[in-house]
Amino acid sequence: MSGGASCTAAPPAALSPTLERVSFDKIPGWRQDSVLSAFHAFARSAERVEIKPYRSGALGIALSAFAPAHRAARAMPDADERAARAFFENHFIPCRIRAEDGGPGFVTGYYEPEVEASRIRTERFCVPLYKRPDDLVDVDEGNRPPGLDPYFAFARKTDAGLVAYHDRGAIDRGALAGQGLELVWLDNRWMPISSTSRARRGCGLKTARPCV
Repeated sequence: MSGGASCTAAPPAALSPTLERVSFDKIPGWRQDSVLSAFHAFARSAERVEIKPYRSGALGIALSAFAPAHRAARAMPDADERAARAFFENHFIPCRIRAEDGGPGFVTGYYEPEVEASRIRTERFCVPLYKRPDDLVDVDEGNRPPGLDPYFAFARKTDAGLVAYHDRGAIDRGALAGQGLELVWLDNRWMPISSTSRARRGCGLKTARPCV
């Protein structure tokens, strides 16, 4: 939905002053573009939120505001294009994001890069892509130990309890080596710090989610 951001149908007073309400007809391509894939993505999020709630964002929109939309999405397993468009129009308000200083804005986007990889380590492919270690556990307010950074969503499980996980430097120095965690080997260190990438080589094309 280019040209605007969707905020939930909350009272205008609850929204950030950086959000300006507009109509769906003001979104370029709204009537022509397919929105079914966007609905499927939202529906997956609606399932996930029951397991682990998302943190609220910084635009004045609480996670609870999405509850009606989440319930509706979970009840629409066979939605088609028409139903998906109606879903967004019924549960969301299009908003234009305005820079607080009135100047131009800056928007970041999510994408999934593809990189070359090898199943075996070679001189070129020498950077490991690790799967999630068994001692990496989710952290929330129910199990967060005293002193652990409140922004940490994960921790390392030890016999003495939960502690901060190995940082990037420690992992580069071999903190995870020798545990059989290597999924594939890469030829650069850029991919492991992105959230999701695709690795392709003789093993074919696969999606890999780095643990760090």
